[in-house]
Amino acid sequence: MFVGFRIKTYAKLGKFFYSSMFFYHNFHLLAFLLFTKEVSGYSYNRPILFSNPTWNPNGTTIADGALIGSNPFDIFINQNNTIYIPNKTNGRILTFLQGNLSLIKYISANLTNSSSLFVTIQDDIYVDTFYSSVSVVSQIKSNSTTLIPIPRMNFCQQCFDIFLSLSQTLYCSLSEQHQIISKSLINDGDHLTVVAGTRSPGSTSTTLRSPKGIFVDESNQDLFVADCGNHRIQLFKYEIMTGITVVGNGSLNFTFDLSCPSGVALDNQSYLFIVDSNNNRIIGQNAQGFRCLVGCSGSQGANADQLTYPSSLSFDSFGNLFVVDQQNNRIQKFDLIPALWKVTGSMSVARCYHTASVLSDGKILVSGGRNGTTHLNSAELYDPSTGTWTMTGNMHDARYYHTASMTLNRTILVAGGASKGIGIDSAELY
Repeated sequence: MFVGFRIKTYAKLGKFFYSSMFFYHNFHLLAFLLFTKEVSGYSYNRPILFSNPTWNPNGTTIADGALIGSNPFDIFINQNNTIYIPNKTNGRILTFLQGNLSLIKYISANLTNSSSLFVTIQDDIYVDTFYSSVSVVSQIKSNSTTLIPIPRMNFCQQCFDIFLSLSQTLYCSLSEQHQIISKSLINDGDHLTVVAGTRSPGSTSTTLRSPKGIFVDESNQDLFVADCGNHRIQLFKYEIMTGITVVGNGSLNFTFDLSCPSGVALDNQSYLFIVDSNNNRIIGQNAQGFRCLVGCSGSQGANADQLTYPSSLSFDSFGNLFVVDQQNNRIQKFDLIPALWKVTGSMSVARCYHTASVLSDGKILVSGGRNGTTHLNSAELYDPSTGTWTMTGNMHDARYYHTASMTLNRTILVAGGASKGIGIDSAELY
């Protein structure tokens, strides 16, 4: 019988959230599959989602054409939930401060036909502009409205999407040139590098056709490209120009038929989320494969459960999904539906008064605690993707009522607590 369960208040510790969990007189674990915010060096959100997340199919309009102009393309949401939307009509960037839809701010930067933007953790904005057949990627410093052109980042075609990696490499999707290029921002004199595509449209593993949205997985520098004209998502491993079709036309395993995908994003476990533009829907991935999330009728429309040629998507820190509904001139918010309880795998050792720490890879480390009068030094790992537990190395000291924290180098510091009824001052690293 499940007698008691308690989760202490989440505390932000460097790069993750931790909780202390207590289970009484029971060898089974009931996991509440909930969303957990990730804290990282990213400026954007890659949420930790439960195993089979669902979103309300009826969206809420948070901004319409009066605020964002006609044919919006991009949206960016930082980890403070401030929303950035470029307005091509009036040349300004609309922001909703920290997700508060009543706290509206405009950044008047005299943008021209801007379609995409990226915001750093320092609140610097990188944005494309396009005028007189020349595209320029510029920086707008935090609390400034001055456009600072990025050296060498000027082209005869527009950057359809931009992405800035933690290594300060700026990526640009040149849709009309059928290429993805990059440039290091560390040295202004660094040349442009072609990272995908050959400038000629094609459907081979080395060519692209009108690529649109791009996303870089910081864990391994994998580049994902929404290859619109080929109706597929291409994966390019770091410094490898041969792509792998992971979704859509020509993929190795059956996934989903796409029609001009225009946006792509990843969650914390590197599952893909895709804007399937011409099918007017959003596709998502989990451990079971791909499925439709919103707009699943496939028909165009302006109802709450419909989209018309959506262009891009972004998550807030709570896992809610925001979609640029381009032809309806609006931003739609689809709320993450809270999960239900679900029985998962049992721990290897019954215990109470232990700690549970969410690791950077999404696994959960459970350490120490008590089993009746026995004080435990054992530890085990829970894998949310499989629902299974595996024992790991024992602690040096048996302890309960202790704390567990992640250090900057991602080791786990276990400190203090009690053993045999006496407080202890020892600490150890996992």
